[in-house]
Amino acid sequence: MIECTPGYYCKDTGMDESDLVECTQGYYCELGTSLQYPASYCPVGYYCPQGSPDKIPCPPGTYNSANYQYSLTGDCLPCTSGYYCDEPNTTSLTKTCAAGYYCNDESTDVGYTTDTPEGKECPVGYKCEAGATDKVECSTLDLYQDLAGQSTCEQCPAGITI
Repeated sequence: MIECTPGYYCKDTGMDESDLVECTQGYYCELGTSLQYPASYCPVGYYCPQGSPDKIPCPPGTYNSANYQYSLTGDCLPCTSGYYCDEPNTTSLTKTCAAGYYCNDESTDVGYTTDTPEGKECPVGYKCEAGATDKVECSTLDLYQDLAGQSTCEQCPAGITI
């Protein structure tokens, strides 16, 4: 007779190692679990594949807002445009990209992990407000921007147009 090992559950007492059953996906089974659907369900921000001895945090750049999830690639979703996820087990999109930068979802596997992503600084001639998904040109005749990393356009001095 064995005590049920982590990642497995034992339906009956007196079972031997060949009778162990892998924990159900969406749950994790700690040492001694005896139920197919234990109280240890996978909470938001985590995923639990079949046979999990513990919950696994979704990695930085992803989030998960539902319980009972079981897949890294299917349930830990990339942070979407305008947002970043800098910590593991993020549960919702609350952190917007910094003013002067834009965050679009060119990366499909993992989203941004910083509010100032490399290569996404707003270029000269453009503005990027906080949470911007793309750069916006300062294109009217009376607006300009001669600095990179800015969130607003500047008004041309009176009598001067671009």
